[in-house]
Amino acid sequence: MSIPTTETDWRSALVPVPVAARPARSVIKRALVVGRYLLGLLFLVGFVAKVIDGWLWSDAFLDHLNARLIDPPPLTAFQQMFLTQFVIPHYFPLGWVVTLGELPIALGLLFSVRIRFFAISAVAMMIGFAAGGYVDVSTMFLMAFAIALAIYPLSGRQAPSL
Repeated sequence: MSIPTTETDWRSALVPVPVAARPARSVIKRALVVGRYLLGLLFLVGFVAKVIDGWLWSDAFLDHLNARLIDPPPLTAFQQMFLTQFVIPHYFPLGWVVTLGELPIALGLLFSVRIRFFAISAVAMMIGFAAGGYVDVSTMFLMAFAIALAIYPLSGRQAPSL
């Protein structure tokens, strides 16, 4: 290996490799960006659905929780205790927390604002959903994806153009 002798040789050695030269990394970044938008849309749709259902001013959330205690699949002992001892007695303020918590998470993910903070907030909200008995493969996938966003957030400057 020869030592660069001119100033332009040193500059060419410091130029980063273009993204096109690393296709796998570019695909992962694009997947994270698209997934971030989809996760943001999911939380936005959840917020709108809860507002339409009246979680902020009616007993719709309580009806939803009572139905969850009866409907299959059966809950674990912890999930039943969590619902009956914590969530149902405090359904009205928790309905506000869940409904109004989804809006900033959605807007933060959609507009690339404080991505790491809102990804961690999304994970915390999904853990609460799982503790209340709303856990399936899609919840686990969304949680894992939100954790990936918290570890490797992509702002608009870092994200490749789609």
